[in-house]
Amino acid sequence: MATTKSIRLNARAEKMFNVIKSCYEYCGGISDTEILLNGLEILFEQVTEELNDYFKTTMERGIEMVEDNHSALSLFYSICNILEVLSTSEGDTLQGQFHEFLLVNEGESQIYSVDNESKERYPRTPQYIKAWEKICESERKTSGIDEDRLGELLEFIGDVYREHFTEK
Repeated sequence: MATTKSIRLNARAEKMFNVIKSCYEYCGGISDTEILLNGLEILFEQVTEELNDYFKTTMERGIEMVEDNHSALSLFYSICNILEVLSTSEGDTLQGQFHEFLLVNEGESQIYSVDNESKERYPRTPQYIKAWEKICESERKTSGIDEDRLGELLEFIGDVYREHFTEK
């Protein structure tokens, strides 16, 4: 369970909050937390749409700088399709998920989440390994690329990522 946060609202925001709360009271009620979460989700969708578009566009340009880019672009799109679902479900950006995906599948690292209350670690590595396996299977079927070549393409995509999204 998450930690309790307290927030202060200015007078205008407090009035807006109360209007929403009183409107929902006629429909069975809604908790303060639900009101805040609904607002966060709406803003999250807007912000991540822009951030994810920027990430994809920047990566596409980096990949397109190489002559034979069709296979790399196809692989990049396949990775994005799976990671976008993960990023939404985990409340993250596509770039954040892509970074962790590369750490696991290119760098052979382990990724963990830590529960705020129990401080227990939960491995997240398997979801990225499974995603890579599904992507490889799909790419082999659709484009006939073998696993070694897919590994090379992933390295190339990783290089593009590091060139554009890591501090120098």
